[in-house]
Amino acid sequence: MDAKEICSQLEEAMAQIQTSELPMILGELERIKGVILVRIVSPKPQRLADDSPGQGKFLTVSEVVERFHVTAKWLYRHKKQLPHSQPSRKVLLFPEKPLLQWFQKRC
Repeated sequence: MDAKEICSQLEEAMAQIQTSELPMILGELERIKGVILVRIVSPKPQRLADDSPGQGKFLTVSEVVERFHVTAKWLYRHKKQLPHSQPSRKVLLFPEKPLLQWFQKRC
């Protein structure tokens, strides 16, 4: 399946999603966009989500806030100390496994 077919199927699926679910979908699309940007700028291709044995899934700021009970402001202030990727000025992603290990060492 090529990229145009995938985009077409995604657009068709979006028409069937309830309006209340759209903010969650938008967040997931932003996460996927970040993963794609990382793949574009990365010297070697990375696999999506759980396919990547080294890092696993990338988490968005909102997912990290919810899971680790920190604020978005705290994340942005401490991002240099945390494992992260910032493929663009507006996208900040955290590799799930290394971030979990970082928080475990701190507690």
